[in-house]
Amino acid sequence: MIVGIKYCGGCNPRFDRVAEACALARDYPQHCFVRAGCKTDMDLLLVICGCHVACADISGLHPKSGILYARNKSDLLQIKDVLDQMDKSI
Repeated sequence: MIVGIKYCGGCNPRFDRVAEACALARDYPQHCFVRAGCKTDMDLLLVICGCHVACADISGLHPKSGILYARNKSDLLQIKDVLDQMDKSI
């Protein structure tokens, strides 16, 4: 599965968005994690934000299976659950 990653503007330096995305990629090597762009063909879009505002611009991005937001560590745990469920259904 191709998982597109879109980052917010990064106004909260206490939440290392890139490190969290790298950790997900390391934990799920069976998926291809790529930076999301308008021409990216992706199954799922993961929007990694540093706060509840979730200011990342996702206009023009159209993943096949949906969009997930990570605003904190708790959200990342829920995203892992979703990825695990998607793996079971394949």
